[in-house]
Amino acid sequence: FYFNGEFTGVRIGINKHPRIIVPITHIYLEHVFELVWIKCWKESEKVISERSGYLDKLRLLYARQIIDTDRFETLKTINNIRNEFAHSFNPEDKKIEKLSDKLQGHAYTSIRPWLERYIASCIDNMSVLSNILEKD
Repeated sequence: FYFNGEFTGVRIGINKHPRIIVPITHIYLEHVFELVWIKCWKESEKVISERSGYLDKLRLLYARQIIDTDRFETLKTINNIRNEFAHSFNPEDKKIEKLSDKLQGHAYTSIRPWLERYIASCIDNMSVLSNILEKD
């Protein structure tokens, strides 16, 4: 997985371990949410604070109809997978696999299919949100 972040100047390099991939992609998505929110709402600083998290920002994007229901549900699933890693010392592949089944439309071939679905879904969502940022 390699993503050259135009909006952050940060590069996410190649690393196959989920403990690295999951939190980094989650943080990057949250940052993109905030950039989209700032672009789409002139007084965004009155709504988003330093204490606003991923789910807060996601709900705002959905409430303002910046993203549709399917994308909202997909991005919530990404958050649930991240939570499995953040709140469990040893997250279970079976539990995460079940969560990742909700990430539809992404093919997989690896020994950890849930991770490929997760990565593909993150890339897809980053792309869609980046397109919003590029609009005039």
